[in-house]
Amino acid sequence: MTVVKLLPYLLLFACAASAQSAEKIRLIVRGDDFGYTHASNEALEPAFERGVMTSASMLVPGPWFAETARIVKQHPKWSVGVHLTITSEWNTLRWPPVAAKADVPSLVAPDGFLWGFGYGPPKPANWPADGAPWATAPDSAQAEGISRADRTSARDGRQARLVDCHMGMACREELLPVTQKLAKEFCLGISSIGMFGEQRFSLKADTNTPAGMKAALLKELAALQPGLYLYVGHPTDTPELRAVDTNDDKRWADIRSSVLAAWTDPEVIAMMKKRNIELTPIRSLFDKTACAPLR
Repeated sequence: MTVVKLLPYLLLFACAASAQSAEKIRLIVRGDDFGYTHASNEALEPAFERGVMTSASMLVPGPWFAETARIVKQHPKWSVGVHLTITSEWNTLRWPPVAAKADVPSLVAPDGFLWGFGYGPPKPANWPADGAPWATAPDSAQAEGISRADRTSARDGRQARLVDCHMGMACREELLPVTQKLAKEFCLGISSIGMFGEQRFSLKADTNTPAGMKAALLKELAALQPGLYLYVGHPTDTPELRAVDTNDDKRWADIRSSVLAAWTDPEVIAMMKKRNIELTPIRSLFDKTACAPLR
């Protein structure tokens, strides 16, 4: 076959290669639960300004939410959203619903706080087998009431571009329609359900140490192919977190402090630059004028 006859195939291959090379690796790094401790709030600025976090979610009923809102207000360019919270998972740190307890009885545990996986040793005899924390299935209208109260109580509501689901509970199959309804009403994107075409990945670290978390993150970043990805973590530190974490022998305290160390590690940041990974805030993916994801 002559070069002339080959030319169309060569041009087709060149165009395909060019398109493939033009594709980017884009990464959303979302931090969750800001407002549940002062320790998490101390991680906000370094994770955004000196690390790789591109978006954050605020836990409105958290005891330190007022501080979270104050910090966020000082940084209007941050991509921040509301972490819809219908559970309270820690044994030693509990929070009630933002909505009136009398209006949401199916979501309130006997101690007056939201149900959580760690509530009450031992667990109630009728504890469900599907992994949900509630003694009985929550009423969807009551779940909507809590989520609506979370959204409207957020002090930086004008800045919020997204909602997502604490522990995934408000995005469970039976409750997702409620979350979608509120997102549409308030013109918000929903993170973690693939609305933006993102693929989610998580880390499998050999140890829950900063070195172990960094090694796992570097390995994952080195393997990423062109596309949009979402990685969710909970950057936190200080002894306060270890006082909160009584559920699993300090395991989560180790993981969360290691996440902050990994996200701000120079080698991790250098790897992202080397691979031309585009750190992407969620607010850049949602069109507030059209109330729809940008495509």
